[in-house]
Amino acid sequence: MLGEFHMRNNQPGLRNDDFFPLRTPIPCLAVRHMVPTDLAFLNVERYELTLRIKFLTSFLAVFDGDSFAERDEIIQARKYLTDA
Repeated sequence: MLGEFHMRNNQPGLRNDDFFPLRTPIPCLAVRHMVPTDLAFLNVERYELTLRIKFLTSFLAVFDGDSFAERDEIIQARKYLTDA
């Protein structure tokens, strides 16, 4: 997962269009491992079909396994991919 932080980042929060969590006075990048709840950042409807399929396929390749298979996010990702 890669986050870009700077004063002009106009990406709103996931649940509040008036909150801009990526705005910071000092530009920086943050890198971390993805987790199943990061499905929300893929914003499936926002991207064109081919890119959605790539995102979901990659996401499921990582998380659709032993300990995560029954998590709500994994079930939802499978549904998004089936509906694509």
